[in-house]
Amino acid sequence: MSAGTPRTRIVVGVDGSKGSGRALAYAADVAERLGAEVVAVYGLGPLAELAMAIPPSRPTTWKRDLQDEMHDVWCRPLADRGVKFHARLVESDPVNALIDAADKEQALMIVVGANSRGELAHRVLGGVTYRLAHRAHHPVVIVPPTPDRKP
Repeated sequence: MSAGTPRTRIVVGVDGSKGSGRALAYAADVAERLGAEVVAVYGLGPLAELAMAIPPSRPTTWKRDLQDEMHDVWCRPLADRGVKFHARLVESDPVNALIDAADKEQALMIVVGANSRGELAHRVLGGVTYRLAHRAHHPVVIVPPTPDRKP
């Protein structure tokens, strides 16, 4: 499959954070160069789903609201640049959601943003980026928290 075919896909993890914003920008750069599409994925794990369902004011529409926010707000940089994209809210933990999407789409790569957090749980249990890099069947690009500074 050539790089410019419509089936060339880049999977990117999104969650509304600065890290996912950097990942989206990187994925958009690559997609523009290759004529690829971006598949933005948010893995809604069981704890996130429980936390999102707690507010009693919107018990039936929170997933639709989150999907709309993901498409209209989190992925806005893709739309602003004219990059073709699909936003997918997946009911799975983030690592499995990204791996499954990349496998299904036969993705060129998976792009995620690194967190600058040094929380003990992330160091001990391994964050999404660590687990993804060790389990994915596709190349994984981890966009660092700050750009490398040239001397």
